[in-house]
Amino acid sequence: MITIAERSLPTVYADGLSLLLLLGLFALSFKSRTNRKRDLETVLFCLLGAAVALNAVFSGLFYILRDQSLGWSPFLSRLLPTLDELSATFVLAVWVFYAEYRIYGSRQRLLRFRYILALPAVVVAAFTIINLFTGWMFAVDENMLLHYTPLYFILEAVEYLYGLMPLVDELLYTRRFGKLHFFSVIPVVVPVTVASLFTIVSGYSLSPLGFSIGVLLLFLSYASKWRFDDHESGLYNRHFLKFILELALAGKIEYKNVIIFQTDHASKAFFDILKTELPREGELIRTDKNTVMLFSGNSTPAALSVFSSLVQDAADEYNDNHPDENALDIIVSTRRRRKNESSAEFVKRMYRAAAFA
Repeated sequence: MITIAERSLPTVYADGLSLLLLLGLFALSFKSRTNRKRDLETVLFCLLGAAVALNAVFSGLFYILRDQSLGWSPFLSRLLPTLDELSATFVLAVWVFYAEYRIYGSRQRLLRFRYILALPAVVVAAFTIINLFTGWMFAVDENMLLHYTPLYFILEAVEYLYGLMPLVDELLYTRRFGKLHFFSVIPVVVPVTVASLFTIVSGYSLSPLGFSIGVLLLFLSYASKWRFDDHESGLYNRHFLKFILELALAGKIEYKNVIIFQTDHASKAFFDILKTELPREGELIRTDKNTVMLFSGNSTPAALSVFSSLVQDAADEYNDNHPDENALDIIVSTRRRRKNESSAEFVKRMYRAAAFA
């Protein structure tokens, strides 16, 4: 049996602070993104912020309305804890989907694994809804005391592990492809973990505040990427080429190969083919209107040949499926690092080639 103290006044203050942080964040985000396209990354980020705000509202209402004089009823005593739990589960689900997309940058991958990613949230949500009618996870009695069963703590453990899935994803990605630019799950995992531990120790529910701080930190890293966005193509722009040159000169990254893709008339189909067919570990940079460079670190000559073939085959398939449109012709060329040429010298050579093309 756990008292209602976890919904006490400090919890309401924390939920209110969460909402203020999120309102300020959305105002800043709206001002910064007024003329920007609303891609899937932006939609998921906004959905994550909205989910955290919703969780803060339900968490606060559970305390505010528990007083009989404020309209508390047996129905509300069952409904509000249920909505609180469901909204928390929704936050975790959106977080997992958002992190998956930010790490791999692939809509196709997100669609392919959507059922696996959503399964833990669906199971927990189903048990929570059933609990509204059965009380087999938790219930509030007439003395305003929360009663938790072992099943509740089992599902809580599942939720904690579910929220840490992106951390495992990032570790696996980094080990295979190298460090991600402009994103890490750590700014979310750390404040949420601290808030959860504080909740366990003190009894005050601060999880919405932890997630709000995490979303704010995500926004700061998210905004730092905007200056490198090419809005028409969804790729990096020329400024990013200078950015990776600085990283190469500092010895923080290493590239061995560059594939150059050129077309007579850049189109959405051209950019979509490159984003779909080329490996995630490379950096796709639009260096001018009709040219895109792929910087690759560890790809072998055989792999580069496969990448080129995939793009050419995709272009041929597109032309076959769109006979009434202008043919999409893609010219592919490869540049490799010379013998005794450092990665920084190679990137500098490619930077100069793009600058004077």
